[in-house]
Formats: sequence, structure tokens, C-alpha cells
Amino acid sequence: MEGDLWKALLRLVIFLPLVLLLAYWSIRIGASRGQMWQGSRNLQVMERIALGPKAGLCIVKVGREYYLIGISEQKIELLKELPQYEEQETPKLRGSWQNLMGPRTKE
Repeated sequence: MEGDLWKALLRLVIFLPLVLLLAYWSIRIGASRGQMWQGSRNLQVMERIALGPKAGLCIVKVGREYYLIGISEQKIELLKELPQYEEQETPKLRGSWQNLMGPRTKE
């Protein structure tokens, strides 16, 4: 019985690092491939808003042009070109959230 315990511990010592190494490697490879599909220089989703569980609106930047796109379960449709659209800076947390999170480390 004591021999079985030592065999189990030996297997744990051998295979646990192997499994952890494979998990680390999979995450590294998966993350690098995910970045490849996240965006490009010429096509960016600037804003999104959900209108329901399977519908929403997006403002998409293609080159230097901006478009309002409607998305539903059945189709994706160009609703309007936005010639006067200006990018806005994302607001920073102020007030109670900042107090809950503690002092800021980065600005």
C-alpha cells in the first residue's frame, strides 16, 4: 500500500509540471493567434451598443471613413455613413468607483 502512494506521488511530480507546461504553451500560442484576428490598421470597431440579446449597433472605422452598422441575427446592414463623426476619449473613473478601488497606480 505504501508503494502505491509513492508511485502516485511520483506520477504527480512527473505529470503535473508537464500539464502546466502544456497549458502555458497553449495559452501563449492561442493568445498570439487571437491578436492576429483582433483588428487591423484599416478596420476598427469604434463603439458598440446592444439593442437586444441578438441585435446591436456599431460605429466602424474603415480607413478614414466612419459607418453606422446595424447587426441582427439575420443580417448585418450598413445604415449610414457618418462624415461628421469624431472619435471621443474614453472617460476615466471618478468619484465613488475611484474611492473603492484605492489609489491610482497609472494615469
